[in-house]
Amino acid sequence: MRLLRRTSAKALLFLIILFELSAFTLLAFRNAGTLDIQALIVGGAMVALLLFQYLALRAFFKHVDRYLLIVANVLITIGMIVQYRLDPETAIRQLIWIGVGMLFMIVAIVVVRHIKTLLRFNWLYMIFSIGLLALPIFFGRPTGGARNWLPIGPFAFQPSEFIKVAVIFLMAKWMYEKRRTVQLLPLGLFVGLCIALLVVQRDLGAALLYAGTALILYYVGTGNYRHAWDARTRFGGGRRFLPYVFARTRARGDMEKSLGDVFHRRLSSRARAHGYRFRRAFRPRAYAGRT
Repeated sequence: MRLLRRTSAKALLFLIILFELSAFTLLAFRNAGTLDIQALIVGGAMVALLLFQYLALRAFFKHVDRYLLIVANVLITIGMIVQYRLDPETAIRQLIWIGVGMLFMIVAIVVVRHIKTLLRFNWLYMIFSIGLLALPIFFGRPTGGARNWLPIGPFAFQPSEFIKVAVIFLMAKWMYEKRRTVQLLPLGLFVGLCIALLVVQRDLGAALLYAGTALILYYVGTGNYRHAWDARTRFGGGRRFLPYVFARTRARGDMEKSLGDVFHRRLSSRARAHGYRFRRAFRPRAYAGRT
């Protein structure tokens, strides 16, 4: 680690770029007699993304931990090389999402620097979050029995993954300013409406995650264990009630229960067999000790 700290971030970034260019050049010449131009383009695009990331962070966030960023970039680079070797089409899609992720990372850093100003519009964020979370009900694409994916052209995303972050920020900001239970009622209504929309979409896993996160944040922010325990009891009752509403959840629960019974029977039979062999292994020694 000391050697890493002595080496400048620019030198490490140069080594990563050199490694990536060398690897994609080898991939371009992997087939004898043919040149894969696409491999060179993907390698050049990946190098451009790394340079864009480094320069943008230097401009917007000078005190970023560049060495931690270097470690992440090494993993991304190795992953892209291996992915292109296995499936070039998947690697190209991965490259697009890497660029989107880097762009959102820089946007998030800029937003955090002005978080106090942005959090003044709590009600606007609540309305926008509920509206975005309701879109999959009307325009969503069913996947695995749940209508929680929103298609946009060739891509699709889950609005609940973005609203999850907004719920955490809104709850933290609201409970920091308003500690009385009556003042927290609009916040509880907002979280409850988000959970209800997820239940309508049949995304019960996300609904449970929202409920658990809200419960933990409420207890940490207020310290009111009675209300937290009461909410936990109600969530537990809802968890038992939902399988009777959604046949898919009930079938999954029955399947997990049957698999658990089979596993328990096999484990019990193996334990009895091993215990029998264990007793037989020590029985001669016991008799020998008596004589």
